[in-house]
Amino acid sequence: MREDEFRENLEQIAPLVLSYGADSLNIPQGAKPEEISRYANPKEFIRKCNEGFKLAQRRLLNILISIEDESKTISRKLRESRRGSADSLKDQLKTEFAKLQFQRASFKEVANVIAWTIFGVERAHIRALMKLGMGEGYLRDRNIASVINQADRINSDPDSFALITDITSCLGVGDLIVVKNLRKTIVEVKEGKVNELIGKMLTEPSTIDENYHSALGKLSPAKVMDQAERTVRQIAAVGNAIEYIRTDYTEKDGMTGLPRFAVDPPYPPMYLWGPVNEIVSKIQVGQWRFLHTGSLIVGIVKPDPSYVSYVSGLDFRHYLYHEKSVPWEKCRYTNRADDQSMRPEFMEYENTPIYSMRHRVFLPDRIPILAMLGARNGIDVLTDALRIYVYFDVDSFYQLCQDVGLEPAWISEKEFRRSLGRQPYRTFRPPLFARGHLSFGKNDNRRVLMFGILESLVYELETGLSVARKLKAKPSTIR
Repeated sequence: MREDEFRENLEQIAPLVLSYGADSLNIPQGAKPEEISRYANPKEFIRKCNEGFKLAQRRLLNILISIEDESKTISRKLRESRRGSADSLKDQLKTEFAKLQFQRASFKEVANVIAWTIFGVERAHIRALMKLGMGEGYLRDRNIASVINQADRINSDPDSFALITDITSCLGVGDLIVVKNLRKTIVEVKEGKVNELIGKMLTEPSTIDENYHSALGKLSPAKVMDQAERTVRQIAAVGNAIEYIRTDYTEKDGMTGLPRFAVDPPYPPMYLWGPVNEIVSKIQVGQWRFLHTGSLIVGIVKPDPSYVSYVSGLDFRHYLYHEKSVPWEKCRYTNRADDQSMRPEFMEYENTPIYSMRHRVFLPDRIPILAMLGARNGIDVLTDALRIYVYFDVDSFYQLCQDVGLEPAWISEKEFRRSLGRQPYRTFRPPLFARGHLSFGKNDNRRVLMFGILESLVYELETGLSVARKLKAKPSTIR
C-alpha cells in the first residue's frame, strides 16, 4: 500500500472507531460517559457507536486481506530471489515487506480501539483474552469466511455488534466478541464435519445415537483426537476469560500460566498525553521540543521529508548525552578544535536506549495510540509525520521509588535467575539496566521491575509517580 493510501485509509477509518457515535448525534467533543444522556438517548448513542464499529470493521477486513495478499506475494519473490538475485533487489523486497507488516499492525491497532472501548479501557480484561501465539498467520488461512458470515448475521441487529477478533492484535480467545445490551459474549465459529461431531459430543452428549457413532467411525481417529483436544483447550480458555471478566479472578494467565487476579489501583493513573498533545499543537515542521518529567524525557519532532528516522534518533540521543552526561559547552560538534585527538562524539551515545512511540503498535496489551493521542496526532505518528521518542531515566525512577518507600535495590542477573527457582528465565526475563535488574521490597517479598511496567512508562507515558504508587500498593494492582 502506498504511503498516501495508508494515511488516507487511517484518516477515514479512525473517526468511525473514535467519535462516530458522538459526531452523529452532535455530542460535544470531550463529553464524559455519564454526560451522554444530556445530549442524546443513550440507546441511540450505543446504536450509532455500533454502526461506526461495523463500518470500520468491514473496511479493516478488506484492507488487512489486501495487505496480507501483497505480503504473501513479496514473501514468494524473496524466496525466489535467493537463487542468485542481486542484493539490492532482496533489500528492496525486505524493506517493502517490513513496511507492509507495519501497516498491517497499524490497522490492527485501529481495531484495538474497538476492543478497548468494548471492555471499558480495562487492561486486565483485555489480557484475559490474550494467549501465546495469537495473531500468527493470515486471515485467508483461517475460517474467516464463516466468521464474517456469522458476524454479518449478528450485525444486522442495530443493538448488537460482533467484533471479529482476528482483525485486532489484542484478542486471542474466541472468533467473535458479541456485545448486546452491555453484555459481552465470546463466540467460537466452527465449520466442517469433524468440528460438528466434536461439538455435539462436548455440548450435547445426550443426543448421541447410532448415526453419530457411524459418522464418527468414518473419520481418522488421530484427526478426531487432535481436534477434540484443541476444542477442549478453546472451551477452557473461553471459560477462564469469561470467569475473569465476571469476577476479576481466574486460575491462570493465558500469557504466563501463573495465577492472576485484579485489584483496583488506590490512585487513578496519571499520564502525559495532555502535555504531549499540547506541545504537538504548537510545534512547527523541523522543530524539536522536549518534555522533562523526572523519570521520563520525551523528545518530539515534526520531521521534514529529508529527515530520516535514524538521524532523528541520533539527534535525540545527542540531546540526552549533553543533558545527562557532558555539558553542552563541551560538545565536540560545536568545539571542533578540541576534537582532534578524540573519537567521534556520537560513538559515546549511539547505543543509548530510547523508545519510539511508533513501535507501540507491536505491543498488543498497551492502550492504543489513537486513544492516547487522538486521531490526528496518532495518525501522524503512524505515518511518520510526527516522531515521539522516550528516554527512561532509571536513576531518577530509583530515587522516586526510594522517596515513596519502595526500598529499591539493584540485583545481578545471576541473583534474579536464582530467585526464579524452577520457573523458566526466558518467560520472566526483566529489563537489564547498566547496574543490573531493578528490584523493590525486602528479602522474600522482593519484586523485580518487569517489561510491562517499563512499557507503561515509555509507551503509555504513565508518570513515574503513578507507577511507583501502584508498585507500592500491591503487585496485583499493576494492570
